[in-house]
Amino acid sequence: MSIHRPFIVASLIAGAAWAGDASPAQPPEPWTWSLRIGLLGTNTAAVNNDTSRDASIAGSSRNSAWLATLDGGLKWAEGHEEIEHLIKARYGRIKQNGEAWSENTDEVRYDGVFRHLLEKPHFIYLSWGAESVFTGRAPEKRGFDPVLAKAAAGYGQRYQDLLTVAPEDQDKLELRVGVRVQHRWGTYLSPEDRKWQIGLEGFLRFDRSVGKQVTAFVQDEVFAPFNDMAHLTNLTTAGLAVSLAQIAGGADLRVELALRAFYETRPKSADDNQSAGYHVWSMRQDTMLGLTWAL
Repeated sequence: MSIHRPFIVASLIAGAAWAGDASPAQPPEPWTWSLRIGLLGTNTAAVNNDTSRDASIAGSSRNSAWLATLDGGLKWAEGHEEIEHLIKARYGRIKQNGEAWSENTDEVRYDGVFRHLLEKPHFIYLSWGAESVFTGRAPEKRGFDPVLAKAAAGYGQRYQDLLTVAPEDQDKLELRVGVRVQHRWGTYLSPEDRKWQIGLEGFLRFDRSVGKQVTAFVQDEVFAPFNDMAHLTNLTTAGLAVSLAQIAGGADLRVELALRAFYETRPKSADDNQSAGYHVWSMRQDTMLGLTWAL
């Protein structure tokens, strides 16, 4: 064997090791974010909105209008911990029969959640958030009236890619159950509605995307206070967005469908003659077409 062969082998091994160290695999960034704004024409249909106990549905009108939207997300994930922030805003105005412009779709919401991941699919969580409308009821029309603030803690499960067919498809199912504390502030709320409430919450959300062209979700939230477990509130939201074409300037021509539905049972503290808005579904459905920008 040539005396130079061991040196050649050693040189090759050292070179390979040096090449591997020259460009080590980079860990994923702990921070990710998304932001999309939109300006769309919308046609709104509403059911039982005149008696709805949900402020966003109660402010809806059955007609066509324009709508400005904002959807943002910020997420930090490292190891077994992650924190996620979501903000959603909808503001639409309508002008009809020679009257002044008025709100047609009105919603602003923020949600935050901290998850400590256990063995898949399990996790424990802390969540917090608030929701309101930009313009309250007439005649005062005060901004952010009413407001619902809430915080919760509990246990959840998360599953991914349950219905994936193509490699570019993605889906996620998240389930939570926990204890929530919440409080409402508002000019037209009853004294009973303004009291602090503590009770059980249930949360379900399913997201699905088909490539980059189609996204959809459905979310359901249930709450029942411990002092009146028969007093149940149920908020269901759903959406479907389809990208039709890419426009110059980074704009995306999209068609979107959105649903917001609310149901509340009558609390035991309600007066005998107080029944409006209880034990009936109120709904708002929006059909939208317009431009959005992903920033």
